[in-house]
Amino acid sequence: MPSTSWMIEITPTSLAWIPLDLPSEVRVIVSSLPHPALDSLLSRGEGVRKRELKELSQEDGRAIIGRFNDRYKKTLDEAQLKALLSKTQSGNPLYLSVALEELRTLGDYDEITGRINDLPGEVELLFRWILKERLSKEPGFRDGEGKLIGEGLVKRFLSYLAASRYGLSQAELFDLVGPGDPQGNVSALQRLLRPYLMMRGELLDFYHEQLREVAEAEYLAGGDGPPVHQELASYFKRATLDRILDECPYQLFRSKDWLALASLMSNLNFFAYAWQKKRRYEWMSYWKELRGAGYDPNV
Repeated sequence: MPSTSWMIEITPTSLAWIPLDLPSEVRVIVSSLPHPALDSLLSRGEGVRKRELKELSQEDGRAIIGRFNDRYKKTLDEAQLKALLSKTQSGNPLYLSVALEELRTLGDYDEITGRINDLPGEVELLFRWILKERLSKEPGFRDGEGKLIGEGLVKRFLSYLAASRYGLSQAELFDLVGPGDPQGNVSALQRLLRPYLMMRGELLDFYHEQLREVAEAEYLAGGDGPPVHQELASYFKRATLDRILDECPYQLFRSKDWLALASLMSNLNFFAYAWQKKRRYEWMSYWKELRGAGYDPNV
């Protein structure tokens, strides 16, 4: 496995925090799709047990829909229930929860029926539909002159969030996506995305890895990624030391700006701060990449 893959995606080494030997009264429960990290965990031996979960039954699906709708004082009639449960991945709990989030704000019967019919039947396609069809075409997203800006707004918001290493604070998102947010568009988009995002301390990040993957494919693939990483690197150069350490080397690495990364690595004050924060292995990994690219912070 490439030495720097841990900086880009979840890998088997991501599970190193789980002790090899747990006390007899302790259990760690992990849910996962097929993934190398899961294979790594299973390779630990007899202490790890695997149970493959089957798709939800129709009865389970109806129970989930009922409890969700009870929480929000909503109902679906039998025809709507059957239409929703006929979707290709309705046996996937994530699909059902996302589909129900998309339906719960609607009040008109015909509107709900139409939305159920419009919803794609698979998780990935459903997330793509939310971003490209519902949010990008949201009529409430307008600039000061009244022009529709949903497509660009959604792209900027999701691009920066997907390109960040650990997530972004609300203040950082406002600065990057819409400084000052005079029309309230960034705030409104964040509210609409709230069911699919989570807070990691003060940082906003994706709640579902599948949504991250869709955002990366839509907004960071095909050459769009490096410019976004360059923008983030430039932005975080003016941040606090902790945020510079979190994001700046990573963004320079992702944008392949080796000269700027070498300059940052050669800053003795920054080097000392990284060591103080116990980031030495991360630092050495960047150093190795620099040497591979022909730059040496020692020179």
